[in-house]
Amino acid sequence: MFFFSCLRQHSRLPRLLWLLLYGSEMLWTCWGISVNLPYKSPIYVSSGRKLALQAQVTKSPAEILRLVTWDVRNGEGEFRLDTNKSPDPDNVHLQIAKVERYGSYIVTITDSHGDQTYASVEVRKSTNPPKASVSMQCSIIPEGPMWDSPVFSWWVNGNKVTNQTAHLSSDGSRIHPLNTLANNYTCVVDSSQGSSTVQINTAVTEPCSSRSGLIAVAVIEGILLAIVLIVLFRKLYQKRQDLKHSQSEDQPL
Repeated sequence: MFFFSCLRQHSRLPRLLWLLLYGSEMLWTCWGISVNLPYKSPIYVSSGRKLALQAQVTKSPAEILRLVTWDVRNGEGEFRLDTNKSPDPDNVHLQIAKVERYGSYIVTITDSHGDQTYASVEVRKSTNPPKASVSMQCSIIPEGPMWDSPVFSWWVNGNKVTNQTAHLSSDGSRIHPLNTLANNYTCVVDSSQGSSTVQINTAVTEPCSSRSGLIAVAVIEGILLAIVLIVLFRKLYQKRQDLKHSQSEDQPL
């Protein structure tokens, strides 16, 4: 090694300094490269969905990445997914537009010395999509510090809520409605500073703009109908007048 050969020529240097320099070079050389996939294994992905994995690479400034490969290993064998011969150590990633294979996804890094290190994460097929839910939070702004904790209670359409009719948080301040939303929710908060009540109405109302539009259309249709009736009445009246006039002319003097 460089330090070793140089220090042999300088025997006057203290032996302790020589050992420190030699140990530093050995530590620098053995540092090498490490790779990690920062995901809690296993991860679940539905078939045909996108998968993106980002690897974290740690290395010394002197180390060079020569090759990065991504493979998936399962009961059917091992399959190569991607090969990068000019990898960027700060951007070692894999992107699959539509997942078709499941198993152990493995990233392997090869350095300039031919040494390899790898990391893996288990990817499993998701059969049940995540269920979305809504919740309502009831909170208070106290006048100042309280010696007690507020007590929350909920009513839905006039009926008190329990954990059998809805999911309540541990302190009762948040409610997760079951099945469909009701129309009226009431939250009552009681504490040493007093009580407070808030009501929430989730009934769907027709927007005012829609009702205004319907009224405008009805008015226009009424005006058009009135014009048509007036025109017809005038024509009918004119015909009657013409008929009377012709009959009066036909009578003998």
